[in-house]
Amino acid sequence: MIRGAAGALLAVTLLSGGLAPAAAADPDPSGAPTLAAVRAFVDRAIGHVAEVGREAALADFTDPAGPFRDGELYIYAYDQDGTVIAHGGDPSLVGRNLIALLDPDGLPVIASLARLARQGGGWLAYRWPHPATGEDAARKIGYVRPVDETWFLGSGVYGAAAEPPGEDEARDFLAAALAELAALPREELLARVADPTGPHAAGHLRVLVSDRAGTLLADPAAPELVGRPVLALPGPDGTPRIDALLRAATDPGAPPVALVEVAAVDGFAIVPRRAVAALATDELILVVTYPDPAPAG
Repeated sequence: MIRGAAGALLAVTLLSGGLAPAAAADPDPSGAPTLAAVRAFVDRAIGHVAEVGREAALADFTDPAGPFRDGELYIYAYDQDGTVIAHGGDPSLVGRNLIALLDPDGLPVIASLARLARQGGGWLAYRWPHPATGEDAARKIGYVRPVDETWFLGSGVYGAAAEPPGEDEARDFLAAALAELAALPREELLARVADPTGPHAAGHLRVLVSDRAGTLLADPAAPELVGRPVLALPGPDGTPRIDALLRAATDPGAPPVALVEVAAVDGFAIVPRRAVAALATDELILVVTYPDPAPAG
């Protein structure tokens, strides 16, 4: 079940791995909304605020029969302090402060979403009650955008789109990113990857850019680490991750690279991830990270 706790998110950072972050916009066989549909739904809500103003928009977002309830999709909105100011899935939450709420995996959901909003927006994987099925802690992928520096809004999807992807999906995502980015000038390439609301970060996957020395050059989920040699740090096997990533980038038959993510949630937690890589240029490496299918522990 979803629970509250005194602890809050201190930081979610990357040593050599990735935060929650993209799946393709292909239709979900289950009929559930796609990640692309979630992003478009949130973008429409942002536009609605601009059109009708904050108070009218919040009322529309909270109305279960209003224009922002579409199947399992609904809009939620929070102040940056974690107070619910609109919630189309459960209007009874409006007025409550949920900043310390933890999901069953120990993730401070609202604090994490607020942090993403402060960085410009993005995606987060967590567990949340499903309004249609009644499941108490269903897997969900949420997408948020800031309205201004004081509040943000978002939505999310359950079902197949919320399940962690595997190596095949990561390689497909890498190939799509490479096709789009490889011909771009360096600064434009880095800017596109760094955009937390862009197509290179969504759901469980995201693109990173590194140089050959392991310096992180673009990361839509951890901009505070850009410019630091985080991928030169040792991985689980004790060797610099950049060495393994370079091998993966130049050998299509190389296996995925084991990485770790460090999340400070009431103390540091080590989260294993995997990565595939390709050379965008002679100097730039595109890396796609995804959840480890069989984490240790």
